[in-house]
Amino acid sequence: MKALILSIVFGLAAFLVVAEEPATTYSRSLFELGTSFTVGDSGTSDNVGYGICYKFVSYLHPSQPSSTYIGFLSGYFLHAAGGVDIADTKPVTLGWRGLIAPWLGFDGSISPAIGARIYENTLDGSAYFGVCPAIGFFVPISPSVDIALSYEPVFNLYTFDGDPSARNKSYSDIVFLIEFKSYSEQKKVSDVRAW
Repeated sequence: MKALILSIVFGLAAFLVVAEEPATTYSRSLFELGTSFTVGDSGTSDNVGYGICYKFVSYLHPSQPSSTYIGFLSGYFLHAAGGVDIADTKPVTLGWRGLIAPWLGFDGSISPAIGARIYENTLDGSAYFGVCPAIGFFVPISPSVDIALSYEPVFNLYTFDGDPSARNKSYSDIVFLIEFKSYSEQKKVSDVRAW
């Protein structure tokens, strides 16, 4: 009787091992590099500038090309408008990205923004806090490269440390981006041995 029970148990275990589907893991990420045209809070022609921006994001559902994503520590180099240096960082970004047509995609996200304003080598404040809702569209160029255009305004919400009258606490960016995509898929096949 014990032999019969053991045979059934081992037979069932062998069946489950053989019938197990291969486990598949996915990885999908995106690195963006671009240039921005920046309009300061006054909206006048003497309060404009430019910047060089970067962002790295990782998809939360990497098996799907259209998915929510999360990014960390995106920001700018040489970001200024109207003579005011805008030293903002977006510590985290949450968004959704996907194709809405075979040749056109949509990207929407929201980020907190925190940073300093520097005018004529004087630090006007080191902790201006705001929010950045971004909306953009992209065109796939190849399996690994997209080009994109986005609108990314920053609205100042609170001044932790700085001059409340400092210029360009709020501003708007129109950003042209080159996006480098990375995708990988790994299948783990069960190790089945014959005895």
